[in-house]
Amino acid sequence: VSTLLLKELSQAKSRIEHLESLNSDLLKRSSQFNKQSEQHLSQLERQNLKMSNLQLELRMAKMETENATREMRAKAASLKEMQMEIDLVTRSAMDANVRAAEGMEVAKSIKSDQAQVEELKAKVAA
Repeated sequence: VSTLLLKELSQAKSRIEHLESLNSDLLKRSSQFNKQSEQHLSQLERQNLKMSNLQLELRMAKMETENATREMRAKAASLKEMQMEIDLVTRSAMDANVRAAEGMEVAKSIKSDQAQVEELKAKVAA
């Protein structure tokens, strides 16, 4: 009976050692999984932070684009207004040149008319 008890005791010790070994392995694996989980969480947080920064940069770029577009529209409107003014001044100058040319023609005809009048006066006086 005592050999049988010793044998069972030896088997129980062997099982305990085996179970303790398994428990130790499980604890190591659990620790490794916890470390990996923490690393993954840390990486996920970094990626989320990077995503937030990129979204912020995107919003800033959109705002800059909208501002640049607004400025471009304002400058285009200003340029169009200046071009209209230039066109008006050009037309006005052309009209003034035409009137001046007409005035010159009238002045020439007046001079020739005066010359004819003087000739006629001279003929009449003679």
